Parts: sequence; structure tokens; C-alpha cells
Amino acid sequence: MATVKSSAENLTLNADGANNDIIFQSNGSNIATLDQAGTFTATSFAGSGANLTGITHTDSSKLPLAGGTLTGATNLTINQAANTQFSIVNNTGNAAAASSLKVQTGGGSSGDPFIHLNNEIRNISIGIDNSDSDKFKISDNATLGTNDRFVINSAGNVGIGQTSPSSASSTPLILHIGNSSTTYCGIVLEDDEQKWEIQHNGDIAFREGTTAHFRVGSTLTQVGSTDFQVTSGDARVGMTSRTETVSTNAAMYFAPTGSSNEYASLYIVHNSAQKHGIVMKDMHSSCGPQLDFRNSSGTQVGSIATTNSATAYNTSSDYRLKENVDYTWDATTRLKQLKPARFNWIVDDTNTLVDGFIAHEVSGIVPEAISGTKDAMVDQEYEITPAVKDEEGNIVTEAVMGTRTVPDHQGIDQSKLVPLLVKTIQEMEARITALEA
Repeated sequence: MATVKSSAENLTLNADGANNDIIFQSNGSNIATLDQAGTFTATSFAGSGANLTGITHTDSSKLPLAGGTLTGATNLTINQAANTQFSIVNNTGNAAAASSLKVQTGGGSSGDPFIHLNNEIRNISIGIDNSDSDKFKISDNATLGTNDRFVINSAGNVGIGQTSPSSASSTPLILHIGNSSTTYCGIVLEDDEQKWEIQHNGDIAFREGTTAHFRVGSTLTQVGSTDFQVTSGDARVGMTSRTETVSTNAAMYFAPTGSSNEYASLYIVHNSAQKHGIVMKDMHSSCGPQLDFRNSSGTQVGSIATTNSATAYNTSSDYRLKENVDYTWDATTRLKQLKPARFNWIVDDTNTLVDGFIAHEVSGIVPEAISGTKDAMVDQEYEITPAVKDEEGNIVTEAVMGTRTVPDHQGIDQSKLVPLLVKTIQEMEARITALEA
């Protein structure tokens, strides 16, 4: 039995009996229901909702607006004390059929469609900035266009800390990090073993910790050590600054990373099938020095120079470098002590005989022609067991190294014998002339 009661302040609708609901109809059709639990179900809702404290649905995980539009002057706010969730589900099962969420301005092509994220401490906006060539932006602000942190323009160029990503070389697609007011920018690559950093702070550096394995720039602010760097038109390997003065800028500098005999500033492995180990071409019409040799003070002590038809191997000989010059000395006696020999090299399987000297037999006569000491030995590091690598080329077992003692061979510069030969010939000529007189 249903009853309707009216008092001075209230209108009471009562549906007596279990499971009886109050039903609202229009033209014989149900349009709303108020059940025994107090749940009100309606096909639609209209009004400002200013005093509405909440809306629930029988499926609490969704707020379906199937094919419809939520309109009104105010925004839709979903507010829960904790664990706020808003789920949008595309029930078509076809990603291409319809978008799950569409944010669009009402003014057509004008306006900025964006999403505003806020936690009462920080504002983040994500959307399209119509006032700035419709760039996609992520801004550290309640609106787009202020404190833009990430930008993608219509050409697909990406800017991080840069609102107008572009390249001086007009590269079609680029990643542009930083701007003219940025004092530092970079990219960090890190895994469970090591951390690499590509940074720009007056120069560009690829770093592993404080070691810059590769640096390019004009100022090259130094932090830690550097393996390779390019600056002011020259390249430096194993050094961060020029250690000597040269008359012109060099294209590349090399410096050794160790002090033992096994270390070299430049080590070239050559396959004779490729014909040339090093090729040097002088582009100047009159040619000139190809190699320049300097001492620790930077003073030239020798060179290899070319003309258009020949090569000269030069050593220092300027009179301004010499003192105690003597032209009266006995060359013949010393020359007669030399013991020219014929021999073959042990490594030559053909046993071909050649002419020459034994180094230690010359050292007491023309010591400046000989380098090294007779029977000298030197420690040499060598690989006992090679490193073991996995399929990706990563070292899983380090190489086992050892040290062995090997001969430190002597050498001879036979050109140093020329003054002795010339002086001896002069002495012989004098004696012949005296005999013929």
C-alpha cells in the first residue's frame, strides 16, 4: 500500500511492504526509481549540481557516458579522500575505432586543449599551445606557454628546456636540449654496472665518472682526466692541454698513458697488403717539413722534409747550438778500429748476407752512433690467458697478464760515421799529396 502525506514542511512518499520502490513515470514509462535502500536511479541528470555531494553508479569503477556529452559551465571534478582513480575504457576492442579520451577546445582551431595536473604544491600542464604554432608541450605551470619543459613542434623536432627546437644545419629531426640561458645540460645513461654522461658545460663530454673519454669544445672545462678531446681546431689524445709551443696549430696531439717501454703515444698496426702504413702529402706547391722532432723544451732537434722530387732527413747542425769546435783530430786511427762485417739477420729465413756493424763494437769508437747498452734486458708485460667474453661481447673473465724479461736491443745510426769517414779521407789525401811532392 502506498501513502502520500503532507505536513507544513515535508512531503512524504511511502511504499509499504518489502522490496517496494517509489517509481516516477512519464507517459507510462519509468524515468526514475527510488528503492528501499535509498538509491535513486534516473536516465539523466540536469542542473548545476552546486549542492550535490556525490554521484555513484552500480558499477563503481566506471562513469559511462556512452555516446553522450557531459556539458555544463563547470568542470567535472572527481574527488576522493584517498586513492583517487579515474578509469576510461574503450569497449570497442579496436584501438582505431575511437579514442578513449579526447580533450578539445570549443572554439574550433583556437584555444589550448590541455590537461592540468596539480597536487597543491606543483602544477603541470600537458597539451597543445595554439598561441605558439600548435606545439605539444609539457609545462611546469598551471597553463601552457610558461616554464615549458618539453616541446615537440609540427616538424617533429623535440626540445627539452628549449621552446623552439632547431638546428643550425637545418637537420629535419633533432633533439634540442637547453637554451641560451642554460648553464648546464646533458644526458645520463646508466645501467647496473656503470653510469655514462653526455654533458655540455662550455664543452661536450662523454664521461664515465670524472673521466671524460671524449670531449669537444672551445674552452674544455677540465674535470678529472680525458682520453680524447677536440678544441680550437686541434685534437688531443691522452692530454688536456698543449705541453709545448708550436709555430702553427696542430691538427692532433698524442700523449702516452703509461711510462714503461710497452706504452706508445701512437701505435700503428700495418698490413703490408695495404701497401702503406702512413702516407704524408704536402699540399703546398713547394712542399716542406713533413715531420718535426722536438725535445722536452719544445726546441726542434730534427725533421723530415720533402721537395717535389726528394726527401731530406735532417738533424740539428746549426753553429749556434755548438761549442768547443775542433778541426784537428785524428780520424784515421779511430776509423781503423772499426770492424765492418757481413752477416744475416736471425729472423731472415733466406740467410741473405748484408753489410754492417755490430753495435757494441762501434760504441767505444763513435759512441754517439749507438743507442742502448750491450746485453741489456727489459721487463715486458704479456698476455698469458686471453679474456673470456659472452655472446654480447662483455668480458666475463679478465685476461691473465704476466711479466717476462726480454732483450733490450742496441741500435746504430750509421750516418754518425760519415764525419769520421770524411776526415779520414782528408787525412789520406794530405799524406798522398805529401808523398807526391
